[in-house]
Amino acid sequence: MSGVLKVVVTIARFAPNKRHDLLLAAMSIVRETVPEVELVLKGEVFYETSYVEAVRDDINKRGLSDIVKIIPFVDDIRDLHAAADVVVLCSDREGLGRCVVEAMAMGTPVVVTDSGGTHEVVNHRKTGFVVRGGDARDLATRIVEALTARIGVVRSPERRGTLLRSI
Repeated sequence: MSGVLKVVVTIARFAPNKRHDLLLAAMSIVRETVPEVELVLKGEVFYETSYVEAVRDDINKRGLSDIVKIIPFVDDIRDLHAAADVVVLCSDREGLGRCVVEAMAMGTPVVVTDSGGTHEVVNHRKTGFVVRGGDARDLATRIVEALTARIGVVRSPERRGTLLRSI
């Protein structure tokens, strides 16, 4: 790899069906291939305060605390999309993930699970990747592919660094 930081973003409220656990399991695998990776978890906590604590515990147990950043709110979500090399949504149930449509509109590659309607808007291998729900290895494989393939918009490391420092 080039030594340039690669940024994976998920935009999802903290709730069990959003499968942060699956993403963290995948990121443990991704890190083996792409060591210069960072994961940004953007999401609000409404009622599931114990869930977000479980996510934090999972981050620590997997030894990912040095690469995972949790942020609750951003003024302009486009800044987060612009900073991302890939946006991931691995929910068990998702009607249509607006964050996926927004990311694709900005040219950011996406990786989504085959649940709900979100996978129907992704052109597999062109605008992103569709993976089997619940499969951390498949999710990791496609995240790595999105980080290393020439799909979407090639990101400026300087711009990304500026955006990440601002959030």
